[in-house]
Amino acid sequence: MIRPLVENVPSMFVATDFIQEMLALPDMKRRIFAVCLMAEVGRKYRLPESAVSLNLVIDVLNTLLKYTQMPGNHALFTAITPSLGHIIPVYPSLAPLVSTLLLRISSIARSQLAMNCLDARPRGSQERKLANNIERILSSRVFITE
Repeated sequence: MIRPLVENVPSMFVATDFIQEMLALPDMKRRIFAVCLMAEVGRKYRLPESAVSLNLVIDVLNTLLKYTQMPGNHALFTAITPSLGHIIPVYPSLAPLVSTLLLRISSIARSQLAMNCLDARPRGSQERKLANNIERILSSRVFITE
């Protein structure tokens, strides 16, 4: 739904000016929208401003991952993982940052899964789905780091 919006609205690159404000809001749906919107704007408008805004998004997500509990942000990271995967081929300079973030999310999801293994968790648990989705995204994105 966001891709057609970015494709059909002229000058959508001005949305980069509002990404920081949207990420600062406590509403998770707006944070999800901000990350997905920035990934799509960055895909269409490969401008230096887009790379700077995407770097800000990655920094905010790293901070959220570091200082908040994963169960509370599980929905956020599940929703934005595909968008983060789209950044890797478009901005190779950000690929190491995005890959590291995705690997950290996967690691925390797997740790959460291990802590909950005493529960009767089905094979299709949310943590397992998130970790597997990240592995699939990272393995499908080919990038070279020096």
